[in-house]
Amino acid sequence: MASKRTRKKSSAIVVGLMTMGLCTASVISPNSALGREATAGEPCKSEIAVYVAKFLTGKIYKYSDWNPASATDGLMSPDYVASASTPRDGTFFSGGGNIIYEVTSGGQLKSYVDKSASGGSLLTPVKTYTSDWATRRKKLWANGPQIFSIEDGGNLAVYQQSAPETGNGTLLRDNPATLPIDHPAVAAFTEADDVWAIGATVYTLTSGVIEAWPYTASGSSSFPAQGTIIGTTSPDQKQGWAAGPGAIRTAPTGVGMSPEPHVVRSYTGSSSLTEADSEYGVVIGGNVFAATADCLADAGETKPSFGKAAADDPEAPVAPEDDLPDPSMPVSPQVLRGRFTLGDGKPAAGLPVRIEAMDTVPEDGSEVEMPALGTTVTGADGSWSLSLPAPLPPRRTASG
Repeated sequence: MASKRTRKKSSAIVVGLMTMGLCTASVISPNSALGREATAGEPCKSEIAVYVAKFLTGKIYKYSDWNPASATDGLMSPDYVASASTPRDGTFFSGGGNIIYEVTSGGQLKSYVDKSASGGSLLTPVKTYTSDWATRRKKLWANGPQIFSIEDGGNLAVYQQSAPETGNGTLLRDNPATLPIDHPAVAAFTEADDVWAIGATVYTLTSGVIEAWPYTASGSSSFPAQGTIIGTTSPDQKQGWAAGPGAIRTAPTGVGMSPEPHVVRSYTGSSSLTEADSEYGVVIGGNVFAATADCLADAGETKPSFGKAAADDPEAPVAPEDDLPDPSMPVSPQVLRGRFTLGDGKPAAGLPVRIEAMDTVPEDGSEVEMPALGTTVTGADGSWSLSLPAPLPPRRTASG
């Protein structure tokens, strides 16, 4: 998919570090160089991955949810940042963090780790479990340490994952082995449009009603006889997931069969949800799940900044839009340089960097494509450099 965005007149260059949780993109003038270090990242995440399994195309797409703690000014990108081919009959769900599980049509449970942030595969195989999971995929969700499964017959089984951070551990069935079909929580999970978990709480979305069900893992696994309603939305919202504590999202459709885009709504709060944005973002149609974080950092007004022309840098005043030069004008060859580091100051090595030019928008308001000027990878010390072409690519109008 080409990266298409509607822009007003601009001759800026977009520098994007293609990784989750470190940054998104910064804008610099075509005559500036990235001369200072870019330090990003905190113990709590300010960006998470959102995955969409689109069965019609046999692919999983990865999106970026920037500043999920705010849920108002950090929209999910309409352009996916990575993708991977998948079987069209598999069932996928998040294991938390960057772990993804699949149940194949043959009944195998597989775990993967998403390494796309460092140039690897979105679905890097970790382990294939030999247990027969063919009857255990009526409804599946996980919170990291536990995997929950509505099985044939309607009972709920809970499995303990010994290595939730890697997905390479052993799975032990809880005692008691199942919760019966007539348990109120199991009935609610079965009837729900969608089910997901954040830590020790399972959430259901049913006909626009969002309920919380606290889970007790010590001793015998149990849920209360009644959930707590924490929020409501319109009945057309059929999918739900969480970016992290107090940050819930919903979208219409479900089951991953619709080819249409989904408009995402965002909510904040724990005991009581407040709708923060009814048009939080758009993702392609499919079954949505997220790499839920245990802790979210609110980026506030701060946006990713990797150059002298960052919007919040007082040394780089923003020119009026009408005064910006024509981006189709030739620009002399030059080398852009920068260095990315992690939150602890260590170099961010081996991360892909993409340079794009932003084109003008035609008078008819149609979309234009952002020409890619080149890609590179950060070195062992986190540094990177790229020579710009001369002249920069001319404006190209995207179709559709």
